[in-house]
Amino acid sequence: MPKRIPARKKKPAVKIKLPVYIIIFVILVLLGLYLFKPQKSYLPIHQSYLNTRNFHSDTYDFTIEVPTDFEIEERFTTIIIKKNNQEIFITYSGMNYSSLNELFLKDKDLKNRVVTFKTINNMKAAVEQSSERKSYYIYKNHSYHSIFTYAQNLFPILDQIAHSFRYTPD
Repeated sequence: MPKRIPARKKKPAVKIKLPVYIIIFVILVLLGLYLFKPQKSYLPIHQSYLNTRNFHSDTYDFTIEVPTDFEIEERFTTIIIKKNNQEIFITYSGMNYSSLNELFLKDKDLKNRVVTFKTINNMKAAVEQSSERKSYYIYKNHSYHSIFTYAQNLFPILDQIAHSFRYTPD
């Protein structure tokens, strides 16, 4: 007759109490919040950000903050902000449109550009960026100022200058 193998005794199931489940749940939630919290993005602090001076254009009635180590040259139709043969340009254009939206929809030179609309110092603005150029267009009273550069390493300085832009008529 075959040998009978004795059945193993079942171990009693370990009962985990409700407070342990609650503690595990809270730990998982906190861990999830920590791992998936939105990350803040900070622009790297450029040495020029720390030392700026105001520049006022009497011709175009605006004031901007410019890093002290940059030269400024005001010409008839353009302001050039430069350092080491790299330049940021500011130009002025009148227009027959009542908004930047209309300008970028109807103007033959600008209508195919991809821009982001925003507000800078209570003025309507548009930002355009590619690998070769970054531009800000700031609208005021049927005209706009274009602030732009072709030098990628000046993009943070351009941002600083554009965000400091304010109309200051006498």
